[in-house]
Amino acid sequence: MSNFSSPASRREFLRRATAFGAYGAAAPLALQLATLGAASAQTANDYRALVCIFMYGGNDGHNTIIPYDKTHHDRYLAARPALALSRQELANTVLTPAAAWVSGRSFALHPEMASLKPIFDEGKLSLGFRVGTMNAPTTREDFLRDNNLPAKLFSHNDQFNLWQSMLTEGAGSGWGGRMGDVLASGNGTSQILTNISVGASAVFSSGAGTSFEYAMTPAGPVSLAPVQSQAAQQLIEREMARRNRTNLLRVEVRDRYQRNAEAAKLLSSSLTSVGPVTMPASPLGSSLGAVARVITARQSLGVKRQVFFVSIGGFDTHNNQREVQDPLLATVANSMEAFQRYLDSMGVGQQVTTFTASDFGRSLTTNVSGSDHGWGSHMLVMGGAVKRRWFGGLPSLALGESDDVGQGRMLPAVSVDQYGATLARWMGVEAGNMATIFPNIINFDKQDLGFLGA
Repeated sequence: MSNFSSPASRREFLRRATAFGAYGAAAPLALQLATLGAASAQTANDYRALVCIFMYGGNDGHNTIIPYDKTHHDRYLAARPALALSRQELANTVLTPAAAWVSGRSFALHPEMASLKPIFDEGKLSLGFRVGTMNAPTTREDFLRDNNLPAKLFSHNDQFNLWQSMLTEGAGSGWGGRMGDVLASGNGTSQILTNISVGASAVFSSGAGTSFEYAMTPAGPVSLAPVQSQAAQQLIEREMARRNRTNLLRVEVRDRYQRNAEAAKLLSSSLTSVGPVTMPASPLGSSLGAVARVITARQSLGVKRQVFFVSIGGFDTHNNQREVQDPLLATVANSMEAFQRYLDSMGVGQQVTTFTASDFGRSLTTNVSGSDHGWGSHMLVMGGAVKRRWFGGLPSLALGESDDVGQGRMLPAVSVDQYGATLARWMGVEAGNMATIFPNIINFDKQDLGFLGA
């Protein structure tokens, strides 16, 4: 029987079990992450952070970024009369990007997202069209022939796991966490605070090598104290550290407990000098407020690179979509706007990039008062480093054309790998390291979509 009492043998067991189990054929890439960290992160002399806002349920991109030119608005109106907004309703949120629309096209934000229009006009918001999961560049014919498609399209669990991990359901790491693996060494003793999720744990934030997800609540750090007495807690911690366990599970539980306790102590100490952050009164607003406080404490924490995850649910709008999605979009927009304003006021607006993600898009056609599961969808990227432009493929909004795989479900023009790789490049990940984080990126010629500056 193997003895896992030594740190080396235990680490080797965990590394093989988790990396090979999650990555399958891509396992050798996962095993390179720890050695890549020093190469990418040691040059991180300034602070940068990514903030993922995940919209669980599959946000309807057609009613998020909406066609405004008459030709395409007419197509939009004909395809979804029960859900469509009129051009009059959209008049105050029409967007004019720095890189002009093509072929007479124009778009507007949903009016409930009007708070983001000034952010866009200031050049701090970029629009992503038809972003989705793909293994390789895919055509409508590929879809009809079931040629090299992502597993279990249109399934919530499978697709939000794939979006977050770029691996199959049950994966042990996500691309935010694997990015943290590469960058963590630049954070010195604060590596345990490289990947942080607020409000709910997620595979997105879980690393495969040197970094770990630290989960906190919007109210602050969580200490896994088994007892109320501080003295008793310290006694238990000393006992856990003293015992030389040979059982792998017990050792892992001990190590996770100790990592959490160390992170909670460090974060709590650093946040004592950070006051409250005023954000919209919503769970998402509170989560972004917690992120803002951690970013404010960045110098005290000693971190140079961080990846955050926050989320909001309720976007599975098969019925009563306007009544459900409209206020959710307002919550997202108002929270994003307040977050960016706070970052700008603290002088770090250029150093933080916030981006949206969701399980999948929704069908252009309607299900009476809602829409069904789709594929590609539209995304928002916000921050002082973004360019006021659009990327991806503008939807034709004509049923049965090349970007419709059926029922108005949009074929992605941009893969999640490309979307994430552009964000990772801005964070300092070198091109040669991208495949360790995004397993499919080698299948795409364009690995930087150009929506972020240097």
